[in-house]
Amino acid sequence: FSPEDCDSVQEDLLAICWALDSRAYVKAKGPAGGSFALLEKVVEDLALHLPVASGESLTQEAVLSNAFHLFRVLGSSRMDLLREILVREEGLAEPAAMAVYRWLVTREQCAGEAVFVTQKVLYDYAAYLLNTLGGQGYLRRRSPKLAGLSMFYALLVLDRGIQKGMDPY
Repeated sequence: FSPEDCDSVQEDLLAICWALDSRAYVKAKGPAGGSFALLEKVVEDLALHLPVASGESLTQEAVLSNAFHLFRVLGSSRMDLLREILVREEGLAEPAAMAVYRWLVTREQCAGEAVFVTQKVLYDYAAYLLNTLGGQGYLRRRSPKLAGLSMFYALLVLDRGIQKGMDPY
């Protein structure tokens, strides 16, 4: 990716965030920096606290940890806001999913010093969603459209990792 591509990817995501920021419920419940600041903080926190992506069923602790992973990392107020956005803005789901995916996979090239999301982090979360009870439980509680989009982009991440020779599991 060139710097121009990085700018384009960032602009696409910011356009969706600005649309979300115009909603009254996001203004009322969101952080001071708006939905983009929320996304950056969520991504940073998730990247710093990885789930068990493989071998989850070896211990009860791993199963329980994965079942509550997102809630424990993000907390109830952020989870409530994210859940509300997912329910209310289902029409934005496809363009938002594509913009977030493009933004995440370019973090290593585009974020400079502030890189939290590496290909390994993305791979771990994709494996978590597709291969663990915790990840499957999360997907089953979403609408079929959101679950399908999540699985599609998780598969893209896994395929991308495998093509680069990165398949730790």
